[in-house]
Amino acid sequence: MADRLISCDDHMDLGQLPADLWLTRLPPELRDRAPRVEERDGQAVWICDGKVWGPGAARSRRPAMIAR
Repeated sequence: MADRLISCDDHMDLGQLPADLWLTRLPPELRDRAPRVEERDGQAVWICDGKVWGPGAARSRRPAMIAR
């Protein structure tokens, strides 16, 4: 049997995550700091601490969950 290489990096495809992923799972006192999907320059993007992480719900299954 040939050796197999298995990647164990914790990469996430942000566009595939539900837009409300952290907003629905964090305690209420932490939700204002939670990563969220917002519209910036006509594009849905993940935002956390004011920084853009990557594409948001534009490729997600839940585009209606965009925070405004």
